[in-house]
Amino acid sequence: MRPLLAAVVVASVGLYFVFGQPKPAAKPDPAAADKLKELRKKFLAEFEPLDERFRNAATAAEARGVQAEAKETASLAAGRFRKLAEAHATDPVALDVAAFVLSTLAPLGAEGPDVDAVVGVVAEHHLGDPRARDLVELAAAVGPAGEKLVAAAAEKAPDKGVKAVGLFHLGTRTGERGDAEADEAKAAAQYAKAVEYLEQAAKTAPEVPVGESTLGKAAEDAIAVFKTLVVGKPAPEVVGTTVDGKTVKLSDYKGKVVLLDFWFTGCPPCRAMIPHERELVSKLKGRPFELVSVSTDAEKEDLTSFLGRFPMPWTHWYDGPDGKVAQTYRVKASPTLYLIDAKGVIRKRWVGVPGGDPKSTIIDEAVEKLLKEVG
Repeated sequence: MRPLLAAVVVASVGLYFVFGQPKPAAKPDPAAADKLKELRKKFLAEFEPLDERFRNAATAAEARGVQAEAKETASLAAGRFRKLAEAHATDPVALDVAAFVLSTLAPLGAEGPDVDAVVGVVAEHHLGDPRARDLVELAAAVGPAGEKLVAAAAEKAPDKGVKAVGLFHLGTRTGERGDAEADEAKAAAQYAKAVEYLEQAAKTAPEVPVGESTLGKAAEDAIAVFKTLVVGKPAPEVVGTTVDGKTVKLSDYKGKVVLLDFWFTGCPPCRAMIPHERELVSKLKGRPFELVSVSTDAEKEDLTSFLGRFPMPWTHWYDGPDGKVAQTYRVKASPTLYLIDAKGVIRKRWVGVPGGDPKSTIIDEAVEKLLKEVG
């Protein structure tokens, strides 16, 4: 079993390692830095036995029990880190505190007033520090507390790089809310707002690094998604290759409801969805529905070997790791799914497992609604 939190090894060495050499706005207090080391050491000593128990859990119930203990341990630790951040609110050490809380404690389940308070210290005192840019990047992947830091950076960061990264992630999050919005008019409003944030981000600091790209290029790509690959827009035409080498167009399925599923065989969440997808295909047999799984595996043999061992009785395209189909649909993560109606219009888009549960009926309900439109 995977460890409870692989990132804990990285996070334990501190913000200096994770985010590169800092440029503190003020001389740090050595006593505060020593206290942070002490708190990290204390937490890791508490956490390591839990991590070991989680790895060796014999049942799912036992693993869930350990996860609950880890959440409680992380939550208690967050209170201690909060006291340090508040006691040294203007000291650069507060950024290191926030980095540990967001990268280690929050993913384990720590949330609420203590995490919010640590984020609040950064938002109030450190958005002018260039290091906060990397912290905002990290916060974008965390829950509500992280979202608050992203929003604060976008609104009031005096450092252009920090502000631009905040605007970028605020834009992508706003667009994702559009993806999840059932009302098409409301979804369109979210997409328009997302584009506005992204354009501001690109204008503010286009050369700021974001992942392996620059903010300007990343914003351009995201804007393209929210202007074209969104609910209510025609699905772009693509030409795929089936596992037996036949060439087929997406438009060949016009008249059917199509679920376009981008995945690869080494993706655990993708594999977790297979049993439910199998049930869905069986249930809808004979109706105008087509599930098209588009493999982005490095080698075609990886796909054919997998299909030989695990029955997946529906349409499969092999696109490869840099395939044109995935590029056209701007696939950045797996699974990514597009639900297309019988007229060829995108009606839903999901990044990740819909509803966070591979057994969720979210897809079933959405497909059934579109099938009723076909008549």
